[in-house]
Amino acid sequence: MKRVTSLPLPNYQPRPPLMVDRNQKP
Repeated sequence: MKRVTSLPLPNYQPRPPLMVDRNQKP
């Protein structure tokens, strides 16, 4: 659970949060 979350977390968290926050706000 650490090997699969260690890779997709750093590249999947800082990216979607910015696109999802802008798409859901407006």
